[in-house]
Amino acid sequence: DGCSMIVLNGQVLAKAGQFDIHDVEVVVATVDLNDIKSYRASISTFGVQVAQTKRAERSPEHIFCEDVKLIRRRTEKRAFPTPTLEIKLTYHRPEEECCLGPACWMWDYLRRSGASGFFLPLSGGADSTSTATIVHCMCILVHKAAKADPDSIVAKDCRRICGEKGQWVPHSSQDMANKIFHTSFMGTDYSSTETRDRAQKVADQIGAYHQHVTIDGIVKAILAMFFMVTTLKPRFLSQGGTRSEDLALQNIQARIRMVVAYLFAQLLPWVRNRSGFLLVLGSANVDEGLRGYMTKYDCSSADLNPIGAISKGDLKLMLKWAAIEYNSPVLEEVANVNPTTEFVPIVGNERTAHTQSDEEDMGMPMSLITCTQDHEEHEVVEHEGAKEFNSPVLEE
Repeated sequence: DGCSMIVLNGQVLAKAGQFDIHDVEVVVATVDLNDIKSYRASISTFGVQVAQTKRAERSPEHIFCEDVKLIRRRTEKRAFPTPTLEIKLTYHRPEEECCLGPACWMWDYLRRSGASGFFLPLSGGADSTSTATIVHCMCILVHKAAKADPDSIVAKDCRRICGEKGQWVPHSSQDMANKIFHTSFMGTDYSSTETRDRAQKVADQIGAYHQHVTIDGIVKAILAMFFMVTTLKPRFLSQGGTRSEDLALQNIQARIRMVVAYLFAQLLPWVRNRSGFLLVLGSANVDEGLRGYMTKYDCSSADLNPIGAISKGDLKLMLKWAAIEYNSPVLEEVANVNPTTEFVPIVGNERTAHTQSDEEDMGMPMSLITCTQDHEEHEVVEHEGAKEFNSPVLEE
């Protein structure tokens, strides 16, 4: 699935790469036409069909077999070439396809868009790290292709996007990522140092141009404007506020991150003395979309969202696969942490995991959403630890 093949009598002789970043890939195989004749002769229905078929009259539009003469060319050793042997098919696991497929698509989109790279708000959670991992995979594929053939279209596109000239090729995938992939941890007073450090480790492993941005000043400015108009100060639930106040305070932080993301995507190339713009990447999985657990116009609003059709469970499997495939233990660490938005005040030591939980906010565990996401009609499913199906979500 997803690749070209040469098949003879039910045997696969050659196949192209299922996930490849080249525009054209040519595969060849040596075939003995006598094998085709003998195979067809062994099937009686072919003979019956031929006997019942009326021979076409000669015309310039038809070429008959007797008019075609084939020449067997000898090799350099004066021997006839031997037919290509059957190969064993290899199949990618679902978690591999989740990474390789979007990676090839993102490279094709990037080179056609005229952009000079990507920008990703990197929180250190599974979703944004999954998007970053797909970009990492893309850089690995491009680096290998450019290194193998510096004159290829892939290498030329790589030089153009990276702003390099001559026969330059990236000496590693991290070298390429540092030129085209920009990430930022947009923290607040409610962000734990654990997630900030984890985001930094992910960026370092990939080679991204990473920055830590504090958005508390913007949040306070918006709340100050609201106070000037209403003379009221909203509070979190833990501080005695209502749910409406709590959600508003959380959504302010989420939406500010989108605005900041597009600001940095527009100006970071200028900051780095480069031209062009960056495509903003989103990181909202399909489970959150089906459940409605997302803030409108937050970091889920982006130019591209490579994980928008992938479930949380598959993303975690992809991260664990990538941790082994790319020798990056931090990816498995991310896959095993408890998902949290970190929009409410921290309770306890800031070095520990944040006390806010996505599953508690949604009212059901991610595993339950994955099990029910293919149902055409939503039903109330009893599950240990699950609340009522229509429990409040982040956006109201």
